[in-house]
Amino acid sequence: MRERLFSGRSIEEIIFYLLFGALLVGVLFSSPFMRYPYDIYYHLMHIDALGGAGNIPEGRFIWHYIWAKFFDLLRVGQNEIFFRAKIIHFIQTYMAIFSIYYFSNVVIRNIFNSIDSLVLKYLSLWSIVIWLTIFATFSMHYHLVWNLWY
Repeated sequence: MRERLFSGRSIEEIIFYLLFGALLVGVLFSSPFMRYPYDIYYHLMHIDALGGAGNIPEGRFIWHYIWAKFFDLLRVGQNEIFFRAKIIHFIQTYMAIFSIYYFSNVVIRNIFNSIDSLVLKYLSLWSIVIWLTIFATFSMHYHLVWNLWY
């Protein structure tokens, strides 16, 4: 099993995947959008209001509608406020992480045509670290990065 898992991989590549995995696990222990001034109750009330809705709403509330249908499908009750907020936090954070990784990977590869694969991976990982430490924390009122979530 171990030989199959690590076959053909260099130690540098293994270290990269360990760092990337540690970053993803680190998200599990974070909850920046569940603290004041982020109003999870405002969004969860809109999700609850759209729970039994049959028509798809217009504009920004489509996102709330999708979450309402998701929680209806999983049968997660409206009284489980922090559990639902944590699910939303994880999924949105992982969506943002993978989107930023893929976008930076494509842009860097297109700018530098002959770049080493491992260097490209580390630069893409660095863009995630920058986003998580600078823009994805308490910056809603300063950078308006909350627009990435919707």
